[in-house]
Amino acid sequence: MYRKVERLTKATMTMLWICWVFVWGVVASFGVQAFQSRHAATGSQIKLPYHLLRASSDSLLPRKLNDAVQALKLVNDEQMRYRQLLFLASTAKPFPPGLRIPENKVPGCLSTVYVHAELDSDGAVHYLGDSDSQLTKGLVAFLVDGLSGSSAEDIQNVDPGFIKEAGIAQSLTPGRNNGFLNMLALMKRKAAALQGLPT
Repeated sequence: MYRKVERLTKATMTMLWICWVFVWGVVASFGVQAFQSRHAATGSQIKLPYHLLRASSDSLLPRKLNDAVQALKLVNDEQMRYRQLLFLASTAKPFPPGLRIPENKVPGCLSTVYVHAELDSDGAVHYLGDSDSQLTKGLVAFLVDGLSGSSAEDIQNVDPGFIKEAGIAQSLTPGRNNGFLNMLALMKRKAAALQGLPT
Protein backbone atom coordinates (compact mmCIF):
# COMPACT_ATOMS: atom_id res chain seq x y z
CA MET A 1 0.00 0.00 0.00
CA TYR A 2 2.79 2.41 0.95
CA ARG A 3 4.52 1.80 -2.37
CA LYS A 4 1.40 2.90 -4.21
CA VAL A 5 1.23 6.07 -2.11
CA GLU A 6 4.89 6.81 -2.85
CA ARG A 7 4.13 6.73 -6.56
CA LEU A 8 1.56 9.49 -6.26
CA THR A 9 2.81 12.73 -7.76
CA LYS A 10 2.83 16.00 -5.88
CA ALA A 11 0.04 17.30 -8.12
CA THR A 12 -2.11 14.29 -7.32
CA MET A 13 -1.56 14.72 -3.59
CA THR A 14 -2.48 18.38 -3.92
CA MET A 15 -5.76 17.56 -5.65
CA LEU A 16 -6.60 14.86 -3.12
CA TRP A 17 -6.08 17.24 -0.21
CA ILE A 18 -8.04 20.08 -1.85
CA CYS A 19 -10.93 17.76 -2.72
CA TRP A 20 -10.90 16.26 0.76
CA VAL A 21 -11.12 19.61 2.50
CA PHE A 22 -13.63 20.97 -0.04
CA VAL A 23 -16.01 18.02 0.35
CA TRP A 24 -15.90 18.28 4.12
CA GLY A 25 -16.53 22.04 3.91
CA VAL A 26 -19.59 21.50 1.71
CA VAL A 27 -20.98 18.85 4.06
CA ALA A 28 -20.40 21.06 7.08
CA SER A 29 -22.02 24.05 5.39
CA PHE A 30 -25.16 22.05 4.58
CA GLY A 31 -25.23 20.93 8.21
CA VAL A 32 -25.13 24.50 9.48
CA GLN A 33 -27.86 25.58 7.04
CA ALA A 34 -30.09 22.65 8.03
CA PHE A 35 -29.55 23.45 11.71
CA GLN A 36 -30.53 27.08 11.15
CA SER A 37 -33.58 26.06 9.09
CA ARG A 38 -34.90 23.83 11.88
CA HIS A 39 -34.65 26.68 14.36
CA ALA A 40 -36.31 29.09 11.93
CA ALA A 41 -39.22 26.66 11.49
CA THR A 42 -39.85 26.59 15.24
CA GLY A 43 -39.65 30.35 15.59
CA SER A 44 -36.48 30.29 17.69
CA GLN A 45 -33.44 32.36 16.85
CA ILE A 46 -29.83 31.30 16.63
CA LYS A 47 -26.77 33.27 15.61
CA LEU A 48 -23.94 31.17 14.19
CA PRO A 49 -21.25 33.00 12.18
CA TYR A 50 -20.91 31.29 8.81
CA HIS A 51 -17.10 31.40 8.97
CA LEU A 52 -17.12 29.53 12.30
CA LEU A 53 -18.07 25.91 12.82
CA ARG A 54 -18.30 24.16 16.18
CA ALA A 55 -15.47 21.66 16.35
CA SER A 56 -16.34 20.44 19.83
CA SER A 57 -18.80 21.24 22.59
CA ASP A 58 -16.39 23.73 24.13
CA SER A 59 -14.66 25.58 21.31
CA LEU A 60 -15.09 27.36 18.01
CA LEU A 61 -12.57 27.04 15.20
CA PRO A 62 -12.16 29.24 12.14
CA ARG A 63 -13.79 27.49 9.22
CA LYS A 64 -10.61 26.68 7.28
CA LEU A 65 -8.93 25.25 10.36
CA ASN A 66 -12.01 23.21 11.21
CA ASP A 67 -12.15 21.80 7.67
CA ALA A 68 -8.49 20.77 7.88
CA VAL A 69 -9.02 19.19 11.31
CA GLN A 70 -12.01 17.18 10.10
CA ALA A 71 -10.10 16.05 7.00
CA LEU A 72 -7.17 14.80 9.09
CA LYS A 73 -9.58 12.98 11.40
CA LEU A 74 -10.50 10.78 8.45
CA VAL A 75 -6.87 9.64 8.13
CA ASN A 76 -6.73 6.64 10.46
CA ASP A 77 -3.21 5.57 9.56
CA GLU A 78 -0.43 7.43 11.41
CA GLN A 79 2.02 6.99 8.54
CA MET A 80 -0.46 8.55 6.12
CA ARG A 81 -1.05 11.43 8.55
CA TYR A 82 2.71 11.91 8.80
CA ARG A 83 2.97 11.96 4.98
CA GLN A 84 0.20 14.52 4.79
CA LEU A 85 2.10 16.85 7.10
CA LEU A 86 5.21 16.46 4.94
CA PHE A 87 3.10 17.24 1.91
CA LEU A 88 1.81 20.43 3.55
CA ALA A 89 5.41 21.43 4.18
CA SER A 90 6.10 21.17 0.45
CA THR A 91 3.23 23.56 -0.34
CA ALA A 92 4.26 26.29 2.13
CA LYS A 93 4.94 29.75 0.72
CA PRO A 94 8.56 30.93 0.72
CA PHE A 95 9.61 32.65 3.93
CA PRO A 96 11.63 35.86 3.27
CA PRO A 97 15.07 35.78 4.93
CA GLY A 98 14.45 39.27 6.31
CA LEU A 99 11.67 37.90 8.52
CA ARG A 100 13.99 35.49 10.32
CA ILE A 101 14.25 37.77 13.32
CA PRO A 102 14.05 37.06 17.07
CA GLU A 103 10.53 38.50 17.29
CA ASN A 104 9.29 35.85 14.83
CA LYS A 105 11.11 32.89 16.37
CA VAL A 106 8.92 30.39 18.22
CA PRO A 107 10.34 29.61 21.67
CA GLY A 108 10.49 26.12 23.12
CA CYS A 109 10.64 24.19 19.82
CA LEU A 110 13.01 21.32 19.08
CA SER A 111 13.51 22.80 15.60
CA THR A 112 14.03 26.40 14.55
CA VAL A 113 10.62 27.84 13.72
CA TYR A 114 9.60 31.31 12.52
CA VAL A 115 6.11 32.80 12.24
CA HIS A 116 5.22 36.22 10.82
CA ALA A 117 1.79 37.89 10.95
CA GLU A 118 0.25 40.76 9.00
CA LEU A 119 -3.13 42.48 9.00
CA ASP A 120 -4.96 43.17 5.75
CA SER A 121 -7.30 46.07 4.96
CA ASP A 122 -10.33 44.04 6.03
CA GLY A 123 -8.92 43.35 9.48
CA ALA A 124 -8.04 39.71 8.77
CA VAL A 125 -4.76 38.22 9.97
CA HIS A 126 -2.43 36.46 7.53
CA TYR A 127 0.58 34.35 8.46
CA LEU A 128 3.79 33.07 6.98
CA GLY A 129 5.81 30.32 8.64
CA ASP A 130 8.93 28.25 8.20
CA SER A 131 11.13 25.67 9.93
CA ASP A 132 14.41 23.85 9.33
CA SER A 133 12.58 20.54 9.91
CA GLN A 134 10.18 19.28 7.24
CA LEU A 135 7.75 17.75 9.72
CA THR A 136 7.70 20.90 11.84
CA LYS A 137 7.31 22.95 8.67
CA GLY A 138 4.23 20.86 7.89
CA LEU A 139 2.81 21.65 11.32
CA VAL A 140 3.47 25.36 10.76
CA ALA A 141 1.80 25.16 7.33
CA PHE A 142 -1.21 23.46 8.90
CA LEU A 143 -1.66 26.40 11.29
CA VAL A 144 -0.81 29.05 8.71
CA ASP A 145 -3.37 27.70 6.22
CA GLY A 146 -6.01 27.16 8.89
CA LEU A 147 -5.74 30.51 10.67
CA SER A 148 -4.91 32.94 7.84
CA GLY A 149 -7.87 35.06 6.86
CA SER A 150 -9.43 34.94 10.33
CA SER A 151 -9.96 37.85 12.68
CA ALA A 152 -7.76 38.29 15.73
CA GLU A 153 -10.77 37.62 17.96
CA ASP A 154 -11.50 34.30 16.27
CA ILE A 155 -7.85 33.27 16.56
CA GLN A 156 -7.89 34.02 20.29
CA ASN A 157 -10.85 31.66 20.68
CA VAL A 158 -9.07 28.66 19.16
CA ASP A 159 -8.88 25.82 21.68
CA PRO A 160 -5.55 23.96 21.46
CA GLY A 161 -7.52 20.74 22.02
CA PHE A 162 -8.05 20.47 18.27
CA ILE A 163 -4.57 18.93 18.02
CA LYS A 164 -5.98 15.78 19.64
CA GLU A 165 -9.19 15.90 17.63
CA ALA A 166 -7.22 16.00 14.38
CA GLY A 167 -5.12 13.04 15.47
CA ILE A 168 -1.93 15.08 15.24
CA ALA A 169 -0.96 14.56 18.87
CA GLN A 170 -0.80 10.79 18.41
CA SER A 171 1.65 11.19 15.51
CA LEU A 172 4.11 13.45 17.35
CA THR A 173 6.63 13.09 20.14
CA PRO A 174 5.90 15.02 23.37
CA GLY A 175 8.55 17.55 22.41
CA ARG A 176 6.96 18.26 19.03
CA ASN A 177 3.52 18.42 20.63
CA ASN A 178 4.80 21.15 22.95
CA GLY A 179 6.40 22.90 20.00
CA PHE A 180 3.10 22.85 18.12
CA LEU A 181 1.33 24.44 21.08
CA ASN A 182 4.09 27.08 21.29
CA MET A 183 3.54 27.90 17.61
CA LEU A 184 -0.16 28.41 18.21
CA ALA A 185 0.53 30.53 21.29
CA LEU A 186 2.88 32.84 19.37
CA MET A 187 0.39 33.15 16.51
CA LYS A 188 -2.28 34.15 19.02
CA ARG A 189 -0.01 36.76 20.59
CA LYS A 190 0.89 38.21 17.20
CA ALA A 191 -2.76 38.41 16.15
CA ALA A 192 -3.68 40.11 19.43
CA ALA A 193 -0.85 42.61 19.06
CA LEU A 194 -1.96 43.54 15.53
CA GLN A 195 -5.46 44.34 16.77
CA GLY A 196 -4.46 45.76 20.15
CA LEU A 197 -6.17 42.96 22.04
CA PRO A 198 -5.12 41.81 25.51
CA THR A 199 -3.08 38.59 25.60
